[in-house]
Amino acid sequence: MYSYYKSATTKMMLCILVSCFFIPLSTYAADVAITVGPGLIFTPQNVSANQGDRIVWTFAGGNHDVAQTDGPAGACTKSANSSAFQSLVSPTTPYSVTVNQSSGNLYYMCTVDSHCQSGMWGVILVGGGSTPSGTAASPSGSTSSTPSGGSSPSNTPPKSSGAKNVNSNVMMIFGTVFIYILAFSSGML
Repeated sequence: MYSYYKSATTKMMLCILVSCFFIPLSTYAADVAITVGPGLIFTPQNVSANQGDRIVWTFAGGNHDVAQTDGPAGACTKSANSSAFQSLVSPTTPYSVTVNQSSGNLYYMCTVDSHCQSGMWGVILVGGGSTPSGTAASPSGSTSSTPSGGSSPSNTPPKSSGAKNVNSNVMMIFGTVFIYILAFSSGML
């Protein structure tokens, strides 16, 4: 009986160890912080993010908002896209957007008065997107980017950085269940 128990325990440990190799590593979404104001500035103006990350704008003073543009960097016209994000003017809580696209750039600005024309705009470089080279002050029309549903807005306060991506958890559970089914069907357990 002891050898059977030892053998079953060894098989169980082997199964768990093998399942660890088949479970994909969990990816983590990050919160990317941007300060709005107190002057006519977003700090930092350009940020890098990945799909699933949350961009969190915190308002530090002054009458400002955040609105998506179609680009290029410095374009001071709100996006015509119906899914484009836009915050309230001077909200009392941070405004956040979850990045849904996997690459490219998301452009944003302040729509209050002539704040954008004074330089209050920014760029989110998604998945290694290219750094913008200049502003839209001289309309050459040579570069433009139209995000297609690249973000989803939220007025909820930021969560702690490193929230687990739900898809990774689902894959981890699926992988573990698959390995156990395989082990039971082959008589390993």
